[in-house]
Amino acid sequence: MSAKHTPGPWYADERGRIRCAGGGEIADIRGWGWMQYKPNGEEVQDANMRLIAAAPELLDALQDLMFFDNGKPEFEAARTAIAKATGSAA
Repeated sequence: MSAKHTPGPWYADERGRIRCAGGGEIADIRGWGWMQYKPNGEEVQDANMRLIAAAPELLDALQDLMFFDNGKPEFEAARTAIAKATGSAA
């Protein structure tokens, strides 16, 4: 399956930006919005940055695990998450 997103790995830099392996910017987490002004805003932003930066690897790992999909309902959440990430039908 070919990816339509910027290939990973992605990483979070010290300025709150998600970047790809070549250094290109994927997203700016700290550059906008109101979250940083909340009492634990930077903590939440840091957690969001880690999750976003891990997205390509998480998607790859989940797609690899689908080898074991035997149609049981336990795999429905995985099928749904892959469809959400790839823009395809579940």
